[in-house]
Amino acid sequence: MPARPTRPPARAGDGQGDYEVGYGRPPRHTRFRKGQSGNPRGRPKGARGFYIELSEELAEKITIQERGRARTVTKQRAVIKRAMEQALQGNPRALAMLLSYAQKAPERSDEAEATQLSADELKMLDIVLAQVIKPKPKRERLR
Repeated sequence: MPARPTRPPARAGDGQGDYEVGYGRPPRHTRFRKGQSGNPRGRPKGARGFYIELSEELAEKITIQERGRARTVTKQRAVIKRAMEQALQGNPRALAMLLSYAQKAPERSDEAEATQLSADELKMLDIVLAQVIKPKPKRERLR
C-alpha cells in the first residue's frame, strides 16, 4: 500500500517565531488577550438556571382525580403519587427509585426517632434493592 502524502503542519506566526497550530492550540491572533474575559458581558439579567425553572414547575398546582374526587396538589406531589402507585403495582424501576430517594432523604429532627431503622430493617432494604436492581442475565441468541 503506498504511503499517504503528508502535509507539513500549519504554522501561524506573528513575528514571535514559529508556532504550530492544531488541536488545543489556536492561532495566537485569535486567543483572548491577557486580562480579557471570554464572556465580557457576563450572564444576562433575568436569565434563570435549570434548577430554578424545575423547582417553580414542580411547585405549580394541578387538579387530579383521587378516589373519584377532584383534588388540587402540586406537580411534585402528583409525580410522587404516580411513582408510588406504579411501585405498589409491582414496577421494579419505580420501587427502586422510591427506595433510593428514601435512603438519600435528609432526616427531619421531629421524625428522626420515629423513622430510625434497625440493623435488620436496613439489611432487608439492601436485599430488596439488590433484587430489584440486579442486572438481568444475558440470554443466548438463537442462530
